[in-house]
Formats: sequence, structure tokens, C-alpha cells
Amino acid sequence: MSPNRLLLSYALRHPTWIVLTVLLGFSSAMFNSVGTTIIVPLVLEFLGQKKLELSKAPPIIQKTMGLFEGFEGGDRLLIMVLVVLLAIVLKNVANYVNILVSTHLSKKLINTFRKEGIKLLLDVDLDFYAKTKIGDIINRISQEIGRGANAIKLAIQLFTTVITIFVFVFLLISISWQLTIATSILLLGVFVINQFFVKRSKEFGKVLSEKSRGYSGALLEILTGIRLIKSVSSEQDEYQRIEKFIDGGK
Repeated sequence: MSPNRLLLSYALRHPTWIVLTVLLGFSSAMFNSVGTTIIVPLVLEFLGQKKLELSKAPPIIQKTMGLFEGFEGGDRLLIMVLVVLLAIVLKNVANYVNILVSTHLSKKLINTFRKEGIKLLLDVDLDFYAKTKIGDIINRISQEIGRGANAIKLAIQLFTTVITIFVFVFLLISISWQLTIATSILLLGVFVINQFFVKRSKEFGKVLSEKSRGYSGALLEILTGIRLIKSVSSEQDEYQRIEKFIDGGK
């Protein structure tokens, strides 16, 4: 089984929390867009532009502005301010709840990984332990599990972002296809730049993982053989050996 399918199989064990994370992330983006959209008529109203010509505006803008046509004078301005404040509050609430749900999901994923990892370690035969260093095993249990949980979180965030982008692209098309093309070109540029940094981060992540594995193994060897090290007075040699892992040397 490939690593991606393995992570997917573990993620699907918690569908409720994943759906909640996606919905809350999407809701936060929508509340933000609603607040931003209503700021436009709010500013116009504040500046006294009460008879703004909207006959040539896109239908979605006309409908948004038309929501406040039934109010007059100060009541109209007050309603706009309240709606914007409500959108801001709901966005922040959605963000806060999303953080709580995401943290709980990460905790459940890490616990699941740890249980499966310990069970697997107890099921394998002694030949595995003869070929694998104890430090590497501990490193995988303590660090690689966290990286796996973070990978699932990033995948969920990416899925939420993709859904949000499609919704906003639809809104942009309804407003102006020219604006949509211009925005798409900008997003394409951002995507290319982002992929470059993602590729670089993967390379650095592999290097960091290798160095962390070497450091964990060396430290464990020192601790398990500390009596022998003390008996032959090789503390300085062991220190220099592990210092190479800390400083990034080989």
C-alpha cells in the first residue's frame, strides 16, 4: 500500500471530524467574503452616495446592494454596520471552533498512529529488530507519527481551499469573466511559486528526517552504553560524534 493510501485509510476512520473541519474552514471564508462585499455599500452610504447607479452592475452586486434598499437614513447605515460586525464575529467564531476541531482531530490521529505502531512492533519477528536500530524505531514512533498527522491536516486544508476557490471562481464569473481571467492568471503564478517552495520544503524535510534519525540513534547508543563509555573514558569521542549530527555534519 502506498503512503498516501495508508494515510487516507487512517483519515477515513474519523469522517465526522474531517467533515466538521472542512465545513468550518469553508464557513470562515464565506463569512469573510460576505463582510467584505457589504463593506462596499457601507462605505458608499457613509460617503453619502445614496443614489449610486447600479443598472450596469453585475446581478450579484445589484442583489447585494438591494438588500438595504428597504431602509432609510440612519437605519440603513446602522443595519449595514451590524451586518458587517456580525460577519466578522461569525468568521472569528468559525476560525476558533475550527482550531479546536482540527486540534482534536490531530490528537485522535496521533493516538491512532501510536496504537497501530505499537501493535505492529509487537507483531513483527526478531529479525526486524536485528536489522533496525532501536534509535530509528523510536524516531519513527515519536516524530514520524506527528508528521503523518500533519500531512493529513494539510490535505484537509488543501481540500477546503480548493472548494473555496471553486466557489469564489463561480462568483467572479457571475460578476465579470474578464476579472476571472485576470485573477486566474495571478493564482496560476502563485501556484507555480508555491509548488517551488513545496518541492524545496520536501527536500529539506527529508534531510531533516535523516539527521533526526541519526541523532536519535546516536543519543540512544550513548545512553544505553554509558557504563562502557565511562569505563573506557571515551566521553569526548562520543560527544564529538553526536556533535556532528547537531551541527549538521555527516
